Amino acid sequence: AKSCVAFALLRAVGADVAQSGTCQGREAGPEAEQDECFATLQIQSAHQGGEGLGAVQRDPAPPTVTAPAPPTVTVPEGPPVGVSEGVEISQSLWQSMYDFIVYIEKRTIPPDGWVHSCTGTVWGNMVLTAAHCGFEPDVGESTITVTLATGKKADVINHAIHPKYAHTKEGGLHPYDVMLLTLNETYENKEYVYLQSSTPKMGTALNVGGFGEREPGKEYDANRPVVTKTPMSVVACEGEEPPFLCASSGPDSGEAACSGDSGSAWFTVERKGYMYVAGVHSGNGGNGATCGSNSKYSVFTPTGTVKNWIQSQTDVFKWPSY
Repeated sequence: AKSCVAFALLRAVGADVAQSGTCQGREAGPEAEQDECFATLQIQSAHQGGEGLGAVQRDPAPPTVTAPAPPTVTVPEGPPVGVSEGVEISQSLWQSMYDFIVYIEKRTIPPDGWVHSCTGTVWGNMVLTAAHCGFEPDVGESTITVTLATGKKADVINHAIHPKYAHTKEGGLHPYDVMLLTLNETYENKEYVYLQSSTPKMGTALNVGGFGEREPGKEYDANRPVVTKTPMSVVACEGEEPPFLCASSGPDSGEAACSGDSGSAWFTVERKGYMYVAGVHSGNGGNGATCGSNSKYSVFTPTGTVKNWIQSQTDVFKWPSY
């Protein structure tokens, strides 16, 4: 048999050392032939139980690491969000700090599905919202559904409208625009929520969060509410009579409650982070605009002015002692 002298590449810390010779009677030639010779020697050595004449000691190939697939995040279906020019809060923040904000929806006529309706404040099994949200011929206990921060929907089994609220077919703003909804289950709020007994004074800063339109005529599909990024201060109303109060973030802010935010809470955060709801949103005013940069201010009913009526209906809501 013809001798086969290795032509091996000995690799050592970046340096290549070559030994040339003959392989199966041929002079060391091109790289392809060198590789062929090297492979032949290794095969022959393997049959003899050796490690291969002139075999190159190579580091083992690193293990193949397969990156885990990203987790599948299932976002539950939810209502559209609101507050023109506001800040959309995260799902986790809604479920913790702002879980008192709930979405209210009702059936259309004919009953061909759910339509966006209003926003409300939940505590236990009661929801405080605007009276005009339920003052429609198609609204009854069995046709209103409340979506909680957990994504679960609760049915409304009873409702009560303030006796001084006077709804008209022409719509518009009407005093005592508040309504209570009774749910078929009790919700356990993460944060404590008080209803404020006193009426906010001029200049008092308030926030509002709801599921209305982000801009007039355009709903924003999401499953969490929007909260004003700039507090809205109590300002003088222009034509709206007491007990209404008005609030604005300023003439150039563009922030205001919008269609679908009706019934939402006007709230402040005080004392250990507790939420103090000072009013219920009714609409916008000043120039007949609906919301956003076209509206001079938003209008709400102070909870203090309807405290006696709320307490006559339920003892679920708590009122601060000061």
